Amino acid sequence: DGLAGIADNRGRLLLAATLQVATAMGAVGIALALYPAIRRHYPTLGVSSVAFRGVEATFHAVAALGLMVLVGLSHPGAGLLASDSAMALGALEIARNAATYVISVIAFAIGSMLYYVAMYRARLVPRWLAGWLGDWREQAILVTAGGVCVLSDDFALRGAGQLLALPIALQEIVLAAWLLVRGLRHDGG
Repeated sequence: DGLAGIADNRGRLLLAATLQVATAMGAVGIALALYPAIRRHYPTLGVSSVAFRGVEATFHAVAALGLMVLVGLSHPGAGLLASDSAMALGALEIARNAATYVISVIAFAIGSMLYYVAMYRARLVPRWLAGWLGDWREQAILVTAGGVCVLSDDFALRGAGQLLALPIALQEIVLAAWLLVRGLRHDGG
């Protein structure tokens, strides 16, 4: 039903937009918090990881804005629900939002893997924590493939995409808990 379906779920879209903004802020916060420690050992990895997390944050913010545009287009008071141009704009916005999601996932995958490489090499966290999923390139490929699969219309493929993202999600949670409780090792060992 296009915009009519969106109109029926405005609250969910606004919640999704709010979560996208929170994710963008989290990406920036992580970048700023880890940059000094990473830069000390690997300046290029530090700058690169901040750049990719910045790209991730930007695309999450763009996605949030897009969701708010869809909510505005679907507002019954706007009189656009039956308009062909509004329907076309809504379809275009949905497609753009999907592409934005993939780009933010790719930026996340690369940015976080750069952190893990630096933390592993500099021994800022235990090696088992920084490298528990194996080679960082394989992790980035899995996360990116998962992000692309989630966009599929095929329910099984979407489920597979979520399963591919599960290991990195668990690693991110364990790393966050570790950093809150123990912090980074600054002695390099």
